[in-house]
Formats: sequence, C-alpha cells, structure tokens
Amino acid sequence: MDLASLLSQSAVSEDVRAAAAELVAKKAITREMGTGSPPDILRRFVETELDCAEHFETDRPERPVAEVREKADLYFQTAITRFGHPGADA
Repeated sequence: MDLASLLSQSAVSEDVRAAAAELVAKKAITREMGTGSPPDILRRFVETELDCAEHFETDRPERPVAEVREKADLYFQTAITRFGHPGADA
C-alpha cells in the first residue's frame, strides 16, 4: 500500500500528509528497525482515528454476516471479470 496515495485520497490535513511524507522519506534512508518516536501530529492523528473507529469493535452488524459476505463475493467476482486478475499480467 502506498501511504502517500492513501492520504491524498482522504480528508486529512496537509500537516499530517507532510509529516507522513517526511517519515517515509527518513525510513527510506535508515534501518528498517530503527528506534525513535513518531511525530506528535502523527501520534495524535492515529489515536484520533482509532478512537473514532472503536465502535466497530462492539457495534452489531447492520446486516447479517452471510448477506454481507455474499455481496462482497459478488462484487469481487464482478471486479475480476471487469478489470482482470491483478497478477494476470505478471
């Protein structure tokens, strides 16, 4: 997954985008398992997002799980038919 693309398609502030880009750039030139703390703006962003999503852990599904799976399977099969298999050109 490309974090910059994901953030560009979401409603995050430019400060969050810039801090994430800076962190990704640093990661590209440092050890994979380095030490350090994330910038405060990213720590707060992640905490806020996790707090907003917490209800998904306890809320009951709005639709029966079997119905949701059936619709997801249909969508996936339709997407594969329409757009092709992602690894088919490899």
